Amino acid sequence: MNKISLVIPSNNNYIQLCKLLDSINQWTLFPNEIIIVDSSNIKIQISEQFKIFCIKKNIILILKYKKNLYPGNARNLGIKNSQYNLIAFLDVNTFPSNDWLKSNADNLVNNKFNGIWGATIYDASNIKEKIIRAATYGIKPLKTLPGSIFFRDVFQKCGNFIGSVRAGEDQDWMVRVKLHNLNIATSSEYIIYRGLSGFNYLDILKKWFRNYHGASKLPYLRSHKDWYFYAISTILILVAFNWNAIMANWYSDSVFYIPHITKISISLILIAYIILRGFFYPLKKGLSLKFLFPFNFIKIIILSFALDSIKLFAFIYGKFK
Repeated sequence: MNKISLVIPSNNNYIQLCKLLDSINQWTLFPNEIIIVDSSNIKIQISEQFKIFCIKKNIILILKYKKNLYPGNARNLGIKNSQYNLIAFLDVNTFPSNDWLKSNADNLVNNKFNGIWGATIYDASNIKEKIIRAATYGIKPLKTLPGSIFFRDVFQKCGNFIGSVRAGEDQDWMVRVKLHNLNIATSSEYIIYRGLSGFNYLDILKKWFRNYHGASKLPYLRSHKDWYFYAISTILILVAFNWNAIMANWYSDSVFYIPHITKISISLILIAYIILRGFFYPLKKGLSLKFLFPFNFIKIIILSFALDSIKLFAFIYGKFK
């Protein structure tokens, strides 16, 4: 009743997939079947060594190939071809602890949860990757779909993943699960995301545009909150430019007249942004003051501003495209 199917989407990342598959032999519990959904430009070949390992451990290995699948479609295909009651998910850049599957499967069954979310820590090995991590994911573990495990009936209740978007389908599905008030825990065993390895600032800007352009069509609240933020900021700037004209009719002796109102307003917005992006959010995400000072916080603010600008452009582009 509680055998496990593991679904792994793969798209033009064969080296990382091989590293993930090689790490499975160290796990304290093996899945009963592994379903790799490959959408690479060239069909991958699983090593004979891993095939032999699966035979020895009575693991059913299934490789499904369909070119140019988005992640949601790939996961849906994996679910469709799975045969067991528990379905777990990993991505090619996610590397779980050796006890990840056993701990989560035991917790899921013994405590009668509907599912368990993954808990992902984002790895960074050099200062550039650490700046990128500070401006985006942070150090604290995040609740994620990769690393999660669910009973099959969760998908019957909440539906499958949206397959027509490049990114954001996991967050959309997570919101749907929350709306159904299911009993979902969060894993105590972390998985490590190593997708930032070799990333530079241009890479993360391209990824941010791609992801948020794809997510802009999805009906969950994150993009709406961003729109509200930018709308409110625009309104504040417009009010600042016109305050003296509206309230004081440009009479400097009026009680409502504020000297240098435009400069003051823009300065307050900039200061608030610097505090939020340079200090508040990084500290909230687990960064230390030691890392932020003396100069890293400046790099984080500049990158954050670039990412926020790219995000806004992606939303606008997605809306009118």
